[in-house]
Amino acid sequence: HLRKKNCKLGILTRNTKVNALATLKKINLMYHFEKANIIGRGEAVPKPSAEGITKLMQKWQVDKSDTVMVGDYYLDIEAGINASVRTILINETSIREKNVTPDFHFTSLSELLVSLSD
Repeated sequence: HLRKKNCKLGILTRNTKVNALATLKKINLMYHFEKANIIGRGEAVPKPSAEGITKLMQKWQVDKSDTVMVGDYYLDIEAGINASVRTILINETSIREKNVTPDFHFTSLSELLVSLSD
């Protein structure tokens, strides 16, 4: 859906880029991402640092107002907040106990997709 809308997509992981690439290949999703847009702990300070998000925004020459961090863990949301971008949490549980509040919270990617289609 996002690719059809010409959105730029990246992956920011606390894991290694090598592991992220292997995972994407294994689950047959590599075609959605350019290798240069996958940032692991070797390419930027790990989340909750904003460095990885900032690197992608600079590479893509996009503004914070045009950027959204989507993640399933509180460190993803903290990284987005630290980068001053909007955040979307995708999981079935709240992260209130972590004292982090995303801009939006969906229980699944399917639920997010329905929201984007409105």
